[in-house]
Amino acid sequence: TYPITVSGTTAPNYTLVPFDGVLTVTKTPLLITAADKSRTFGAANPPLTAEYTGFVIGEDESALTAAVSLSTMATPSSAPGTYAITASGASSTNYEITHANGTLTVEQAMLRIRANDATRLYGDANPAFGVTYVGFAPGDDEGVLDEPVVVSTAATPGSPVSAYNITPSNASAANYTIAFENGTLTVNPAPLS
Repeated sequence: TYPITVSGTTAPNYTLVPFDGVLTVTKTPLLITAADKSRTFGAANPPLTAEYTGFVIGEDESALTAAVSLSTMATPSSAPGTYAITASGASSTNYEITHANGTLTVEQAMLRIRANDATRLYGDANPAFGVTYVGFAPGDDEGVLDEPVVVSTAATPGSPVSAYNITPSNASAANYTIAFENGTLTVNPAPLS
């Protein structure tokens, strides 16, 4: 509160009695909102930031007596989905602060499953086909797949010498978007004596 002072006025027919008033300066509303963020499953959380609405011209977060605290319950192993980013703790002598939460969106990670290349001779049975995984989060392996990968080819023992696609398919996982990549089966001529 600040005094509003009356002074300097005269009147010949009156005895003037000044009464001071009071100017009350109230806190300005300030909204601090946790900014929305996103990342993929298995990645570290991005830096959390806040957005400010209501600072008096020329002022910024350095005017706060206590900085805002930002946190989320999400960890790198948290499943895809949405998680609150909580804003709290900010204080100021000159601002009436309201905190608002943001949202961290965890998206599925990209997992590539590629069939390994293989060779065999004409007339032989197809070998056991393997695959290579690229993109698992730390600590994950094919054991996290909800459905195992199936690998197939159109080549049979009687298929002529040529190159054939080895096709992976069928695999699924809640935490991953899966991209399949074909490999190549090379059928070579059989020795004939």
